Amino acid sequence: MATKLLSNAALCALAAACSSGGGGSDNPDTGAALTTYVGFERRDIAFNGLERNTGSLLRGDRNFVSGSFSVIAFADEGVDLDYFGNAYQAADSDRLDNTVRILGRVRDRTIAGGTAVMTKALDRDIGFVFDIFNPLEPNNTTLENPKSVAIAHEAGFVIVTDDGDLGVKVFGTAAEGNVAPVWISATPSETWDVAYDAADDRLFVSLADGTIAVFDAFIETRPTAESRVIVPSADGVTQSSMKLRGIAHRDLRGEDELIVTDVGVEGAAGGTDGKILFIPNASTSTGPTTPTLTISGPQTQLVDPSDVVIAPDGRLRVADTTANRVSIFNPSSSGARYEFTPALTNSVANPAGIAIEPPSPQRMGGTSDVDDPATPLGPLVVSTRPAGSNGFLLRIPAALNFPPVATFDVTENIAAVALDAVGDAFVAYSGAGVAVVNRFAKQRGTGMDTAFSESRDRQMIIRPISTGPQDVFVDPRTIEIDERNDLVIVADPGLPGLFVTGRSAGREALAIRVLRGGFDAATNVPWGMDYDPGSDTLYVAGSSGAVYVYERFTTNPGVLPDRTITPSDAIGATQVSVDLRGLVHDAERDLLILSDVGAGSGFGDGSLFVLEGAGTASGLTPAVATITGAATTLDEPLDLAWNGSSLWVAENAGGALMRFDDLLMLDGNVAPTATFPLPDVVSVELNPESLSPPLGGSIHVD
Repeated sequence: MATKLLSNAALCALAAACSSGGGGSDNPDTGAALTTYVGFERRDIAFNGLERNTGSLLRGDRNFVSGSFSVIAFADEGVDLDYFGNAYQAADSDRLDNTVRILGRVRDRTIAGGTAVMTKALDRDIGFVFDIFNPLEPNNTTLENPKSVAIAHEAGFVIVTDDGDLGVKVFGTAAEGNVAPVWISATPSETWDVAYDAADDRLFVSLADGTIAVFDAFIETRPTAESRVIVPSADGVTQSSMKLRGIAHRDLRGEDELIVTDVGVEGAAGGTDGKILFIPNASTSTGPTTPTLTISGPQTQLVDPSDVVIAPDGRLRVADTTANRVSIFNPSSSGARYEFTPALTNSVANPAGIAIEPPSPQRMGGTSDVDDPATPLGPLVVSTRPAGSNGFLLRIPAALNFPPVATFDVTENIAAVALDAVGDAFVAYSGAGVAVVNRFAKQRGTGMDTAFSESRDRQMIIRPISTGPQDVFVDPRTIEIDERNDLVIVADPGLPGLFVTGRSAGREALAIRVLRGGFDAATNVPWGMDYDPGSDTLYVAGSSGAVYVYERFTTNPGVLPDRTITPSDAIGATQVSVDLRGLVHDAERDLLILSDVGAGSGFGDGSLFVLEGAGTASGLTPAVATITGAATTLDEPLDLAWNGSSLWVAENAGGALMRFDDLLMLDGNVAPTATFPLPDVVSVELNPESLSPPLGGSIHVD
């Protein structure tokens, strides 16, 4: 992965502009291309002729009038978006109870006719689904009637409200299936919506009794009960709210305000008695609190407002379930701040949840390999694979001057590891698939949190494409993540070939593509990979000593590579590579950096090659630098990590991590700058400090 990360300044600006519960400025609509998502419930006809409710997710523009489509997700309630533009949506429809559905790539999924269906290649669930073949399976999730979700992005948790069971329930964002919550925090009444303030680690929960439960230090302390309760009150004494639903926290410019909706008397019988309340001093208020603004009255047309979000254009967007519409309220130049008459309404059947995506959200195209040596790095993420045991994930200081600071047991015979932009570790393991370790880059592997947990992590056992050959994993060894297209690419030398599936897919992941052309178990199997999102090109190192290059990899994929690159002598006459393993593509300098294990372990003939012009090179290509010889101590260099100046090498046979500083100034028989003994090391990844940002590029930007 050789594309630049967001700069520190850009990340800081992004974080300053975000609010996990909504937030927004009072600037008028600029016409920016916001995207609006609405979870709704519609009626359809079952195979037996009976009506039933089916949940869906509808996507539209800022006015919610064009470019819309439905994901038939059987999820109908509150929704939140993660960094990659994937949707987490609560479900309590007739068709699929007790779940949170994770829908991959909702930002750009479409299909002729306007409807995109669920697929195991992109989507998964956290929840209990009754299985007639296992009727005694308990509901480990304890979810009974989930209503809404919020994502704690940095910590990697999805927080779920459960109207059927008092409390909020917390799962890892990487989890899947019928798994127990990491913890449950009880509430004094039934819950509806939830807003998480990441900056202060504070959770706000709207309750059916008209009050708001507040949990201070929510992630840090994992409390069993609320810290305090806010009671909306018109006079500062008596409760004035009835049934709260939607909630958003607005902290732009230190406003520290909650925006909540009150359905009043539920149903059409209550008429237009719905309200939107603005609660001040959310972080400190307790007991009766007077709203600074109440939007109410017949002109609002609010019947049962179930959810609210404030967008970058400063407008309120409200889902009104009983009224079957989404309403948009504009800022006002008067002291009331907002017009009480909606500027726009759109018909949607039973809308229950609403979320927005900002204009042109920034998404990283690559994370673990960078081109700028000034990029701040955390400890390296490393994997070991000893014979006869599972091996470990480790975090080791990039200076290679101290022992591991974290150790994690995936409980599988692991091989390589790759990190995505939120710090999840995707780990290949022998014979089965990929383990996804929630937020390993920064947080896991210390204290009590040192092993795989189904409440936070998951396995992806990728199945063959339905119309393709019946290929299954044999021995997956390397992984590449394409964040922009939300893809996972796995190289399996045992197949041999490449698997491609969705980054959000679950245990029964379906392969989107399987590439076997040009690979052969006896002559050429795939090892190291690097995807360049800027040119949509995948580079794959092969055991034949050649690099396969797949151009237009996601937009116009071919069965065979478009070209091959083979390291040669200075005049391009003779191949000098033997068995390539590690590969890094530097998009900034258009370089390939390769490792070669030579004749095998124990021969001491490992090498590093640097090749120029990777974007156009083909056939025998002169190595502009070759690092080899006794002083290098290279024997079986399996994997590489690169920051634009220094190269880290996982040397398996020699049992060491190595670092070569100023690599592009080196050639020949040169010693590494630093070496750290590490038996059975098989892979190494850079860990930029910018991974696992507290707020994502796809959520609620003010």
